[in-house]
Amino acid sequence: MNLTWKDNSENESGFKIYRKKGAGKWALFGKTKANVKNFSDTTADKNTSGISYQYYVVAFIDKVNSPSSVTAAVPYQPANLVAVPGATLNTIKLTWTDKSANETGFEIFRKTGACAASSTWAKVATLGPNKTTWTDTGRTSGTTYAYKIRSYRKTGSILPAYGYSLSSSCVSVVSGSSNENTPSKTISGPGGSSLKTPVGGLNGGATITLTHTSDTSGLADDGETLVSKALDIT
Repeated sequence: MNLTWKDNSENESGFKIYRKKGAGKWALFGKTKANVKNFSDTTADKNTSGISYQYYVVAFIDKVNSPSSVTAAVPYQPANLVAVPGATLNTIKLTWTDKSANETGFEIFRKTGACAASSTWAKVATLGPNKTTWTDTGRTSGTTYAYKIRSYRKTGSILPAYGYSLSSSCVSVVSGSSNENTPSKTISGPGGSSLKTPVGGLNGGATITLTHTSDTSGLADDGETLVSKALDIT
């Protein structure tokens, strides 16, 4: 766990960090020198579930402590993040499992490209508690996007403290221009033939219907309907 804080003192000898693990008692966990503004708890287990961590910080001079900071509680890491093309054009739907019972909400981050791409992550949404789905709109068809999500908890209103979970595993998806709500279309061809696309567009495995009203193509007798599978059409 990485802790950061604002140093409001000019004469402290250093800072003391107190930690509470799970249902245990508060205990002094570490000290820093003066003007230090961060501390890492390298013994904390990954906060996927089961073990909760809380922290607060005080400044000190010799044996005199300042009032403590607001307690920062770290919610559990979201799990099972999935990204798929959404129900409307050029959207991407995210779903995940909420593992916490105390989060203030969730932060969603996105970048262009696959998870391993060097592009920069940007926070694109902040949601309230107990959410397990979100839809990203206005994406570009054929472009790959990567996503990750974390939960957070805000404690206090004046000089609040924030606790952030680990981010979920990254997932990526290619934004599509067709989806389950794409209407069926009829395309006219030579010799009076017509091609009817299925609802959802020409996705893999979709059924297309070819109807001929004359035999100039030689593919079918007048009025005969041919049904075929579009196996690799996207």
